[in-house]
Amino acid sequence: MKGMEELNAASKNHHNKTFMESTPEERTAFLTELDKEAKEYQKNKKKEDPTHYFTMMKQLTLSGLFTSKIGATEVLRYVAVPGKYEGCVPYTKGEKAWATS
Repeated sequence: MKGMEELNAASKNHHNKTFMESTPEERTAFLTELDKEAKEYQKNKKKEDPTHYFTMMKQLTLSGLFTSKIGATEVLRYVAVPGKYEGCVPYTKGEKAWATS
């Protein structure tokens, strides 16, 4: 929850609007900048420093997507009961990753 508050505060600082008041284009540009900021923070942070709030929000969002029905069936390839294990399968760039192994 604190990360969401920080996101809104940063958004207000950036263009005088909350995140949800911003246009989709403004949100995309803002999140791209925030992602760069988080990566830079990660490079320079001390071991005892906390993870950047945006990194945590991004990881939780991705985890939520890929463990949901839509993420597992529409974004990833899904096999409810997989067959035999094949450790080396041909991959063509741009193919969906597997939701199950």
